[in-house]
Amino acid sequence: MEKRFWNSDKFMSFFAILLSVGTLTVFIYQTNLIRDQQYAAVYPYLELGFHRGGTANMEYVLSNVGVGPALLQEIEIKEKGELYKGSFSQYLLEVTNRNPTDSIYFVYSDIAPGKMIPAGKSISLLGTKDIYSARRIVELIEDNQVQLKITYESIYGERWEIDADESIPVRID
Repeated sequence: MEKRFWNSDKFMSFFAILLSVGTLTVFIYQTNLIRDQQYAAVYPYLELGFHRGGTANMEYVLSNVGVGPALLQEIEIKEKGELYKGSFSQYLLEVTNRNPTDSIYFVYSDIAPGKMIPAGKSISLLGTKDIYSARRIVELIEDNQVQLKITYESIYGERWEIDADESIPVRID
């Protein structure tokens, strides 16, 4: 009687190995899906812009409309292409005090690297209840070509950058 290469033991062993490789592939795929889901569950999304611009109740607001906290890494302020050394609040005070005859009234909050913005929260960087001050602040920002760029990251270390001119955050790899 002739011995066959594929007997029932070899066939079952081969099928078990094939099934194990398939199971391993499914586990790796599921692990990647779970990791992607975890990253998406803490995705911060910052928005920067004027609320009620040109009205008496104008605000310049930094909002986290994402589902996870945003950790601020860098704040860059440029005026006419020149990098400003100092904080955002110092810049606001300096630019509004350049003309001593100008009476601009506003309140402000400062942002700094290391500050955490929780999901669903906003920081009013600048606010006024005076129509003249609101219009004058917008003019000063436009005339001086002020650019505000903020780099932030998620709790998993993914980094994004938002520019006041571009309202959509860009992921930095």
